[in-house]
Amino acid sequence: MAAIRYYGLFINIAGIHALLHISMISKMPVEDLKQIFQSGDWVRAIIVNLDIEKNRVTLSTKDLEYKPGDMFKKTIMVYQNAEKMAKIYRLNHGLE
Repeated sequence: MAAIRYYGLFINIAGIHALLHISMISKMPVEDLKQIFQSGDWVRAIIVNLDIEKNRVTLSTKDLEYKPGDMFKKTIMVYQNAEKMAKIYRLNHGLE
C-alpha cells in the first residue's frame, strides 16, 4: 500500500497508484480506514475500473466480501476467497 488518506487507500500496482476509495472497502460503512488497514499492509482487491487515458485504476474489496462487514471481522478470509468472489463479480457483471 502506498498511502492512507481519509477518503481511501492508494495502492501501488507495478508503478501505478490505484485508488481503493473508502466507499469500496466494505458493504458496511467505514469510518476509519485504520480499523482495517495499517501503512505497509498487503491488500488484495478487484479492479472495477481501468481508465488508461487518465492512468487511473479503481479498486474494490467490498465486492470480495461474502457478507457485509467481512473486511472488518474476517479480512484474511476475504483475501483467501478473493479469486472465487472475483469470478462471481465477473459473472454478475457480464465480464466472463
